[in-house]
Amino acid sequence: MSKHIKWRWASLAITLLIFWFSGRNASQSTLQSDSFLFLLPFLQEDTARFLIRKLAHFTIYMVLGFCVYRSFKEPHSKWAFGLSLMLCFLYACSDEFHQFFIAGRSAQFTDVMIDTCGALIGQTLSYISIKKWG
Repeated sequence: MSKHIKWRWASLAITLLIFWFSGRNASQSTLQSDSFLFLLPFLQEDTARFLIRKLAHFTIYMVLGFCVYRSFKEPHSKWAFGLSLMLCFLYACSDEFHQFFIAGRSAQFTDVMIDTCGALIGQTLSYISIKKWG
């Protein structure tokens, strides 16, 4: 199996994981976020929970951006970077739309922007790794 096919499977796995996280209701999502509150003991609970959630958005989409960019057969083509970013942006939009239908959750365009920024950083890291190590 070629490398770009493996990265496509990894991209699919990440999108399924994002879909699963998005399908959790508000109380389940809060419990999950609260399990990381110990990392920010110096902040108020609501502020720490907010930062943890936004960092989770950024991080998982950074991984997605890395994988999606690597999944292109020719990642250095002039369209690969933009198309990869557009795919991640559209998935972020669909993810927020999905959350709109989950009890206690809401769709927020700011999350789409955080997700897209994470994807952009992931793609950039992917580009650098391809340039450096192939």
